[in-house]
Amino acid sequence: MREFHLRTCIRFIPKTSSHINYVDITADRFCSSEVGRKGGKQVLSLPEACIRGSEGVGAIIHELMHTIGFYHEQSLI
Repeated sequence: MREFHLRTCIRFIPKTSSHINYVDITADRFCSSEVGRKGGKQVLSLPEACIRGSEGVGAIIHELMHTIGFYHEQSLI
């Protein structure tokens, strides 16, 4: 998250009880995220294999980019 904050103007902040729209970071089976803000709870899955794998920080940033609305470049037709 630090790397993301250093390189972008987007900030993720800790959820409080007053937040109805938030990203819930879990450790499900695969690295995944919905694309763009959906409203309410939005799941971002970062299992241990994703975090500690060969991609490391890059994989985390990749999924955070999906969370804020970026698609894969080859999907933009």
